[in-house]
Amino acid sequence: MSLNLINPFMKFASGGGGAGTPALFEQLAQVTLSSQGNLDIASFTGKPYMMWLMFGQSAANDGSGSTIDSRFAFNNTTVGSTAYAVTKYDNGATTGGTDVNFYGYSAGAWNIAYDFFAYGYMSTPETAIKGQYSRSIQSTGQGVAPYRNESTGKFDETSNLITEWHDYYTTESGSNLTILGFDPSDTNATPIWEKLAQATNSGSTTAELNSGTFTAKKYLWIQFYDTNTINYRNKITFNSDSGTNYQMRYARDMASDATETGQTKFKMGDWGWYGTAMHNFLIVNPDNTNKYCISETTKAGQSGASNAPHKTELVGQWDDNTEVTSVQMSSENSGGAVDIGADSFITVWGFDP
Repeated sequence: MSLNLINPFMKFASGGGGAGTPALFEQLAQVTLSSQGNLDIASFTGKPYMMWLMFGQSAANDGSGSTIDSRFAFNNTTVGSTAYAVTKYDNGATTGGTDVNFYGYSAGAWNIAYDFFAYGYMSTPETAIKGQYSRSIQSTGQGVAPYRNESTGKFDETSNLITEWHDYYTTESGSNLTILGFDPSDTNATPIWEKLAQATNSGSTTAELNSGTFTAKKYLWIQFYDTNTINYRNKITFNSDSGTNYQMRYARDMASDATETGQTKFKMGDWGWYGTAMHNFLIVNPDNTNKYCISETTKAGQSGASNAPHKTELVGQWDDNTEVTSVQMSSENSGGAVDIGADSFITVWGFDP
């Protein structure tokens, strides 16, 4: 058994779903709205480690519909409770600030009339303060760069596991909340993430690495790895689409956010960076609106401990109503196209709530 280097919560085991399957998280509860309502879950089995995914679907994603919100609370706390503290980074800056003695946790979307997608990890021990980390993307419309949020928070409760989720505000039809959990003592957990595809270019370089066609799922978790060590940046596309349908907001090496719109791919990092590259994507994949992804890139840098690695945090929007059923990775630098290194890979997991 080994740990995933991108996300230590995600462990791989030969049991359960088979070799290479994310065997940590099982589904604890989910709710999908068929009309306007709240993403409330009154009761579920608590686990000491949790992951959640939330998709808030607006009426038209054009700012004209009713607003939606991503603020929520746990267990028996209600609006007016002061059991929460949150530090937020909006669009790469600390403009979100810090909220102490707060009445709930926010995943970044407040009173908006556009789609948003968020995920978070929680350490929820029964007898200690609960900690949480989340990231989110908020659409601002077709052809426009999205917003992004990064938040850390705590729930000042030390007597129980989290077993209830309360959404504060009305959300539109099609919205979903899914809660996953893991307990190290579980021996019969059923993993929710299903391995959908894996592709590699064994022994030789290639101009493009393609996952091949896989079954569409509501949520996708995709890892891309390029073994090349020269200076380059990777390019990611969905369904081999080369149209100007990619909008993105990103921060490279903790610098201020930059945005790009009307692009033909997602650009992962700077083409002056050296070293192997790992890209970790979480994607919400609805069949009737844009697709939204939250990603992290780690670039190794030149060899030797005296050369620091590089990092990119990116949120992306693909303006297409077609479900993602394949992904592609290529690369480039200032001189043009560059081959993908030999023995690189793409691995795709997914699930439907």
